[in-house]
Amino acid sequence: MLVENNGLYVIAEVGINHNGDFDEAKRLITQARMCGVNAVKFQTYQTEERVPRDSVLYPILKKCELPSIDFFELRAYARYLGIDFFSTPFGESAFNFLNDEMRMPIMKISSFDLTNKPLLKRISKGHAKDILLSTGMATYQEIKDALGILERYGRKVTLLHCVSAYPTENKSANLKAIKTLRYNFGYYGTTRREIGLSDHTSDIRTSLTAVAMGCRVIEKHFKIQNDCPDTQVSLNPEQMKNLVRESKLILESLGEGKLGMLESEESVKEYRNVL
Repeated sequence: MLVENNGLYVIAEVGINHNGDFDEAKRLITQARMCGVNAVKFQTYQTEERVPRDSVLYPILKKCELPSIDFFELRAYARYLGIDFFSTPFGESAFNFLNDEMRMPIMKISSFDLTNKPLLKRISKGHAKDILLSTGMATYQEIKDALGILERYGRKVTLLHCVSAYPTENKSANLKAIKTLRYNFGYYGTTRREIGLSDHTSDIRTSLTAVAMGCRVIEKHFKIQNDCPDTQVSLNPEQMKNLVRESKLILESLGEGKLGMLESEESVKEYRNVL
């Protein structure tokens, strides 16, 4: 399980912010670790399988495409630093590589593939036991169908509320959908599903609010320089460090929710009027 003992799991979404530079990817992992995150996440793809050659995104994605050998080395480096490493597959080849060759224990599914039933079926039978599923643009029925496929073979699915706008304005963050997801999908039989957030706003307010609402898995894009593809939705190291620190303070302030006298109130109980 990603989250244990009501803790916090923060994912630094490196994505393609390395610009196809292996050394920059390592620096991003180093900085993410220094910020206190639990994991770094990348994107795995062959550009030709992801977008048409005439797409405006083709040259950007092609530039940022990492060779397979880099993923092995980056995972080893993340493990050396003591944080999790996983990736989002885009396309059949990417999934085959992550599943068959890297045997990833965690896999992320983007909002764009929530309705990709052939991919969901393959992931449900794959090596990953923990699956994160972003829900951008998805209806109740689409989420229900996706969960039915992914959990057929006992996979643990964490639903991430997501708005597929890059960047997402704070007024469009739709955080009440977290409560809707928890009400409709918070349990799988007697097992609780984690409901988290994949945040595409440009600051940390939305993520902190989600933590206060009960989210324990937060995914946020991460950068160390501004000339990267996802700079508008990414946090710099100082912001990411603040996100981790403030999230932990929020968790601490939430307490256990019990009523009655707390230990911190013992010193003033003699002044309490009891008739």
